[in-house]
Amino acid sequence: MTASHTSDVLLPGQPSLPVSASLPSPFLPRPALSPDAIVLMLAVAIGTATGLTVVIFRLLITAIHSWMLEDLMGVVAVYGPQTLACVPILGGILVGLMRWRLRDFNASLATLVAAAKGIQDLSPLQPLTKLLAAAISLGTGASLGPEGPSVEIGAYFGTCLGQILQVSQERQRLLLGAGAAAGLAAGFNAPIAGVFLALEIVLGTSFATSAASILLLAAVVAALIAQIGLGGQPAFTLPVYEVRSLWELPLYLGLGLLACLVSIAYTESIQVAQRLFRGDIPFLRSMGRIPLPLRPILGGACVGLVALQWPQILGIGYETVETMLQGVPFSLGLLLVLLVVKLLMTAMSLGSGLVGGIFAPALFLGASLGAAYGQFLATILPHSLVAIAAPPCLCHGGDGGSSCG
Repeated sequence: MTASHTSDVLLPGQPSLPVSASLPSPFLPRPALSPDAIVLMLAVAIGTATGLTVVIFRLLITAIHSWMLEDLMGVVAVYGPQTLACVPILGGILVGLMRWRLRDFNASLATLVAAAKGIQDLSPLQPLTKLLAAAISLGTGASLGPEGPSVEIGAYFGTCLGQILQVSQERQRLLLGAGAAAGLAAGFNAPIAGVFLALEIVLGTSFATSAASILLLAAVVAALIAQIGLGGQPAFTLPVYEVRSLWELPLYLGLGLLACLVSIAYTESIQVAQRLFRGDIPFLRSMGRIPLPLRPILGGACVGLVALQWPQILGIGYETVETMLQGVPFSLGLLLVLLVVKLLMTAMSLGSGLVGGIFAPALFLGASLGAAYGQFLATILPHSLVAIAAPPCLCHGGDGGSSCG
């Protein structure tokens, strides 16, 4: 005798049993998920993929930096200190070869936004090759940062997922924003900052209130994975400062005004460098005829030659910023030179085709400006204001051997 299902033995006219009272069966239809629940699941997937990729990206930068600036330099340093210039040049050669074989791989955030709107097609390999080029550029000493590529990693995952699932353009922009928020959160360990970046730059004013929860979920997941893979320590250890008088505020106002001027010079120098390599500057139009694969080599050569005199400008520069924050003495002249040289080398690196972001160099410029401003004020202000105007090592009026606690 064969067993029958409950519904098979019901008499005609007898009401069927409710689903909850019937025996469980794998063939029963499952309740459909709401669109909002699906989007939340996609946000978790984007945050997970972004966090893992950012961890791999940062570890790859560290590995290349170790191979090039430590292992390789340990071998070739016997030929003289000038061999330091070879490392950025080698990075420029590798990036130039990638540009020669892969042509253009500038998958910027603007490109991804256009792809989400259906205006521009996105090559699947474009962002991944840019990720590798950024790791090579930063690992070999290009004066750029890792934060921009981190944001683009997340935005790429969001855009690709939206295109694969063929969701509406509104949903694609939302997934793109979730990816950008996740990328910034993983790169900076700052989920809230990632949410505001996505709301301001990607979504603009056209977003629903529920979008914030989706962005926050992706950002938190990515930041958590980045903390597990890279550690949760902050990028910088800040000394203890305190505001002792309202008379300090005009000094900070002056620093803010100077920072505005430096930021204007920073953005203008990047634009000038880009026009230079496009051949749009009169009397230098021959620069535009340099083949695209050779431009990163020229940029690497400039960075390498300058680094022979000022090695602090190499790479991301977080170590130098940390040194300034901890009050290690720098002369006023050196701080001003580093400010100018870092600004110019960042513009040259980006304009020549080396790959990276511009936020980390901006932190370097701000730290150099603040330290120089503090030292300058410490020489002209009364002793009562020296403590708030000078770097920590000057708080006690010492020679740099003491520090503020």
